[in-house]
Order: sequence, then C-alpha cells, then structure tokens
Amino acid sequence: MTKTITAFDLETTGLDTQNDHIIQLGLVKIDSETFQELGNKCWYIKPTVDFTISPEAEEKTGLTKEFILANGVLLSSVWDEAVEFIGDDDILSYNGNHFDVPMLYYNLIRSNLKFNFANRTYYDSLVIERKRNSMKLGDVYKRYTGKELVDAHDALADVRALIEIFKHQTMNMEGIEDPDFQLASPEGFLKRNDKGDLVFATGKYKGKTTNEICVTDVGYIKWVLEKFSNVTAQSIKDAWYAEHPKQ
Repeated sequence: MTKTITAFDLETTGLDTQNDHIIQLGLVKIDSETFQELGNKCWYIKPTVDFTISPEAEEKTGLTKEFILANGVLLSSVWDEAVEFIGDDDILSYNGNHFDVPMLYYNLIRSNLKFNFANRTYYDSLVIERKRNSMKLGDVYKRYTGKELVDAHDALADVRALIEIFKHQTMNMEGIEDPDFQLASPEGFLKRNDKGDLVFATGKYKGKTTNEICVTDVGYIKWVLEKFSNVTAQSIKDAWYAEHPKQ
C-alpha cells in the first residue's frame, strides 16, 4: 500500500463504460495510515462531442446537459493537474474496478490522454463488502431469517429459501433504487423502457428502441440476429416486420 491513496468517483452520462461520457470527476488524497484527507480536486467535465445525459443519470446526479455546458471544462484542460495530484498513489473507489476505472480508461482514449494504469493497487470497497457479506444463498438466507439453510444445493430447498428471502426483502424496499427486473432477453441485451417499448440495454444503441434501429441501421440488426439467442432474435424480427410489413 502506498503512503497516500487517491480515492476517486465519476458521474457520467450513462452506464456504458465504452461509450458514455464523464461529466464530473472527484479526487481525494488520503494518508493510508490515518485516513486523513490531504487534498481534493473536483471538476465538472464537458464532453468534446454532443452528448445526452440519460434520465436515470440526471435523476441520480441532478446534473443536466445545460449545467454541464455552462460549468464544465474539457477533460484535456485539467488532466495534467489530475495526473500530478494522483502521482504514484494506489487507487480507491466504490465499484470502480467494474465501472469507474474502465469508464475513465475509455474516456482518456477518446481524448488522446495518457495515464499510467500499471503498477498500482486498485482498492474497491464494493468488492471488499461483497467478500465480507457473502451473496451465497445460504448466507443471505441466514442474514434475513437467522436460520441455517438445511439441504443447501438441493433445488427444491433452495427455491423455498429464495421465497423466504424474497418475502423478507419485499417487506421493506425503502432505499432500493428502482431495480430493473424487465428482462427481455436472456443475455440482458434487450429490456423494456418505462413506456413498455423494447429497447437495447447495452451497446452503441443503448436506450434506443428496436423499432427505431430497424429503420436506421439494418446492418446492425442483421449482426444482432446472427450473434444473439433465439429469444433476442425473435424480438428483433418482430420489430423488423413491424417496420417492414411487406418484406
């Protein structure tokens, strides 16, 4: 562990690490022994291209496109200062190893900016928390019910334990931020939006309806039909024939 650690967090236009944009970058340097804050940096970041903040991100962060355009700076204009601030520190985040680090990586690539990602330890408090509070069915069952799960890994016993967990969970959903249970394809490639329309859940057309892309990008639709499951393909075909009824 380095003498100092830089903790960081990003606010972004959405959840696609390869295609969404950073709109806020926060850095705090701490002493790794005392956890005393030694300094901080924070910038609103204005993407170099036209951008849209997803409704979910806008609701979560309170940041609007108008605010970012008025108050943001280009990542390139502050990145040297950020790199100097971080120095050789190890990195701390919450879910950053899955989200913030790759999001930063792809944003830097698009802006032709450099950062030495190597030779650092990337501490992730969410990873630690998941290790500490096991998500195994038997452990979750015990946390909710106080009882040991008998016959674990017997399918019927596991299902009954699952029902008991779900019963306890639904007794109090306070603090649970709109979990997305609208699975429209087994790979999670499609989902339903608030209007019930079938939309892409990931990829370059994330949030766009399948009907819309059937009209604007036939090549992409053909690629999806070849790559994904029969369930996904059939959903896409239904959208295709809705837009091309004579074909």
